[in-house]
Amino acid sequence: VNIPSGVTYICAGTFDRCRRMTSVTIPENVTGISFEAFRKCGRLTEVRCLARTVPQLKERVFDGVPLERATLYVPKSAIKEYSSTETWKDFGRIIPLEES
Repeated sequence: VNIPSGVTYICAGTFDRCRRMTSVTIPENVTGISFEAFRKCGRLTEVRCLARTVPQLKERVFDGVPLERATLYVPKSAIKEYSSTETWKDFGRIIPLEES
């Protein structure tokens, strides 16, 4: 799933129970993700978050997602912030993306 680049906020429950979703790309303009936006997306194993500023997460955004087996791709310049921010740091692997 590729979220359109004009999106700045992902609302509560937007992808709740999207059991077929395996990957998602979050555009660079997203500043926040609300409650349970990706709840019970059990096959979600790849998240590309293009935001250079770590989006704020509400509670249970990734509830039911096996984060320990998932890979998070983030801008190289922000990898330290993602690696130390609650919930984002719970991904099994955090991989830097080259920036243009």
